[in-house]
This record gives sequence, structure tokens and C-alpha cells, in this order.
Amino acid sequence: MKALKLTAIAVLLAGILIFLAYSRIDNGTEDTGLLENQSQDQGESGVTMDENAKFLEFEVLVKFKEDIGSEDINSFIGEHSLQVLNIIERIGVYHFKFAENISVESMVERLSKDSRVEYAEPNYIIKFEL
Repeated sequence: MKALKLTAIAVLLAGILIFLAYSRIDNGTEDTGLLENQSQDQGESGVTMDENAKFLEFEVLVKFKEDIGSEDINSFIGEHSLQVLNIIERIGVYHFKFAENISVESMVERLSKDSRVEYAEPNYIIKFEL
């Protein structure tokens, strides 16, 4: 029971971190999609949200395996035509945007099959009510 509570707290904290990272204001820098040109403070993707949506369209979150270096990550970004929106350093997750000609589910499946990826998932919408 205690482990379940700790897991729930960890998931909630990860969601809050993702929410906070996503809600930061874009710093206006040109984005080439490569790591050396990224700032971890980039945010807003400009995607219009459907109030009933469970995740943001054309966005995914990816965690790479521990032994993957920046050269491999840059190669991955180019191969999958991704644009880096944010890097959530504390948890090692990359927030990507991709072309509008593929569904989020298809992109998650495609990225998950890449040997460099630990996991890929949609950018879920978390709503907090106070």
C-alpha cells in the first residue's frame, strides 16, 4: 500500500514538472531542432487544444536510454523529423513536435521501436482543479 502511494506521488510530481516545463514562455530563439541550438526554457508549441483531448496533437515525450549521447540524439531528431520544444533535464525527457501528417499514436509507436529510446508517449494533458 505504501509503495502504491509513493508511486502515485511520483507520477503526480512528474506530471507537475512536465506541466511547469510546458507552460514556460517561448524565448523567441530560432529552432533548428538540433540539441546545440536548444534552450531548456523553450515552451509553448502553438497547438490549439480540443477541450476533450487527452493529449496534445503533434507532440510526444521521449526518454532515451542512458548510454545514448548527444550525437545519437541529434541523428534521431533528424531521422524522425522532430523539433525540440523543450528538454526536461531533471527527468531526462525530451519534448518534441512533429509534422502534422502522422497521428500521435503512430509516432509514439514508431519512436518506441527505435533502439535508442527507453520510452515514448503522447504529451498528455493534465488538468488541475482547485
